[in-house]
Amino acid sequence: MPAAIEQLQATVTTLHEEVIQLRKQQPVNEPPIDSRELMKRLGISEPTLIRMRKRKEIPFLVVCGHYRYLWFDVLNALQSKK
Repeated sequence: MPAAIEQLQATVTTLHEEVIQLRKQQPVNEPPIDSRELMKRLGISEPTLIRMRKRKEIPFLVVCGHYRYLWFDVLNALQSKK
């Protein structure tokens, strides 16, 4: 098997294991956070957050017209983007 394919398989396996570990760390009943809290945790501005939503780079919920985010789902999405 070519070295590039072996390296790719190793990378995929490593990422898969990291996602599994993150999911294990996720609190079962953690409530969704609002945009302000997400911006604070990620250290981003509101225009950046809006851009990320529009590009579907992060998952979000709309609850009564307000955006909400599941922190570990956002982390997983950003991790898989790398």
